[in-house]
Amino acid sequence: AAGHPVVVDFYKQVGYLPDAINNYLVLLGWALDDKTEFFTRQEMIRHFSLERVNKSEASFDPKKLSAFQDRYMQQVPVDEKVSMVLPYLQRAGLATATPAADVLTRIKQIVQAAGDRIKVAGDILDYNDFFVPDNNLNYDEAAFDKRIRKPPEAADLLKKFRDQLAALEFPIGHDSSSFRRAGAYHAAAALCSRS
Repeated sequence: AAGHPVVVDFYKQVGYLPDAINNYLVLLGWALDDKTEFFTRQEMIRHFSLERVNKSEASFDPKKLSAFQDRYMQQVPVDEKVSMVLPYLQRAGLATATPAADVLTRIKQIVQAAGDRIKVAGDILDYNDFFVPDNNLNYDEAAFDKRIRKPPEAADLLKKFRDQLAALEFPIGHDSSSFRRAGAYHAAAALCSRS
């Protein structure tokens, strides 16, 4: 397992679920049968026996641990995921210690939109642009010039996109800025893929 962190604390710090880690670790040298891989904690306790411990050397497989984490994370309800990701946003300075209701609503929307792309709680930081005011976003000026300012078709595409955004209707009481920012991101990404 050279080059792969095997310290359980590391996985806890990046947001792995304890049950996913336990499930993976129990199967490193033990098996109930040749087909059962996923257990609740209670099932692990009930089924575990020393007689089923394998005598051969176990090897750590970070990809398999990640697969366990992915499966467990998919079963976590959205509100619980919001609670899981909040400390990461707070440590990064993207959310206050006691976020306002509208901020929690935005976090929930982002978690829902990200879906299974949030594989560990710390993955929320991949979406930090949604927590930063537009005028504070960092971007690569050279890449912006190359892909947005210089391509001859860029101005027309951006005008069309602006018109499409302006035509969108949002329900009363819904903040359209996050939707518009997400749309702008995808439009810019599409534009960038053309060059």
